[in-house]
Formats: sequence, C-alpha cells, structure tokens
Amino acid sequence: MPLILVQGDEAGCQEASEQFPGVVTAAVKRAISEDLCEGLDEEEARRLTAARVAEAIAGLRRRPPAPFKPALPTTVTVRMHSAAATERATGRPTVQRVDELTVQGRVDCQCDVVKWLLGTGLDMPPEQT
Repeated sequence: MPLILVQGDEAGCQEASEQFPGVVTAAVKRAISEDLCEGLDEEEARRLTAARVAEAIAGLRRRPPAPFKPALPTTVTVRMHSAAATERATGRPTVQRVDELTVQGRVDCQCDVVKWLLGTGLDMPPEQT
C-alpha cells in the first residue's frame, strides 16, 4: 500500500514530502528544541488532520499512486533512541555507527533494517538473551 498521508511535526512532514512526492501532509507541531515543541491547539489540529485525510482519500480515488519501490541495494540511515540501541545495532552484520545515536548500512532488501532493530529476520536466528 502506498503512503498517502503523514501527520506530525513539520520536519517529519517535510521529509515525507521529499521522499514521497505527492503525499498529503498535516503538520500539527514544530520543534523548538530536541525536547520541546509547539503546535496547533487540539481542535485546530483535528480539523487540519480531518481535512488532509479527506484530501488524501480524494487523491487516492482520483489517481492511485504507484507502490513505493526503492532501488536496491541502498544505504539506510537510522537514528536510534539511545546509545545502547545504537551499540546493539552496530553489532549486527553490515551496520556501522555514524555517531552516538545513528547507524547506517547497505541493505539488499528493506526488511534487512528489521535485523538492525530487533536482531532477527527471515534468514537470521533470534537473538539469545
């Protein structure tokens, strides 16, 4: 299923628009710092989101988008939530640390990223704890 709508902060909406041309976005907040944001009040955010949902569905009915199929192999970069998560992912095959919270690696299929995050995949035994 193709991506037709993203609702969230301005940065996420901008990133989605760059990666998925034609996606409908509803930016309901804006980052002030890494730990602080400001945004629309609840009712205004709901109205904007509802309007954008209707717009996305109307666009889907008019012209269904092609499925997203990235060129493979590709390099994927993931920003982790903690240094410990970064360390765990860095121990996985093909993954390199970029900085304290960021890893990247070349993947042959999109599901390989799951191996970084969970330590398991279709051709990989579950991680022993």
